[in-house]
Amino acid sequence: TELCNTGCIDNDSIVSIDGVLYWASPKGIVRYSGGVPTVISTQVDIKTDNIAKAGTDGRKYYVYDGNRTYVYDTYFKMWHILDELEIKMFYNFENDLYFVADDGIYKINSGNEAVEWEFETKDYTFGSKERKNLSKLWLRADMPKNSRLEVYVKQNGSEWQRVAVKTAEKDE
Repeated sequence: TELCNTGCIDNDSIVSIDGVLYWASPKGIVRYSGGVPTVISTQVDIKTDNIAKAGTDGRKYYVYDGNRTYVYDTYFKMWHILDELEIKMFYNFENDLYFVADDGIYKINSGNEAVEWEFETKDYTFGSKERKNLSKLWLRADMPKNSRLEVYVKQNGSEWQRVAVKTAEKDE
């Protein structure tokens, strides 16, 4: 009996994170922890036609598809785009993840450049079209020293309004 028919397009895309296998297949990026492999890249536009180089820092799955690098956070089950830098290969050395590009070797998560990042939640209606007010919003953020968090709220089609600003005085 055939349980699944999922191949791997590039053996350099195979990574194990906490006992779970990830790889690039013709259908997308696949997660396998036993049973039937599951495609996890349906919400991002990863091209797994012929190339996929991957690596891990022990938590995140980094994959380069020939155009850009995508990162899958295995804790939060979320994707984001890292860069459009052409990556030749990933490798681990002394518990750190590195990648080789045309212009040098880089260590993942070692830079100190400013990064802008944002997310938007779904509409909070609490299951009822009549209830649209929100009294509290709790956020948790890991903020390095001198980083800044700004919170904006948009209500009933109005413009975005900044409602809070937090600057980290120390690593928080």
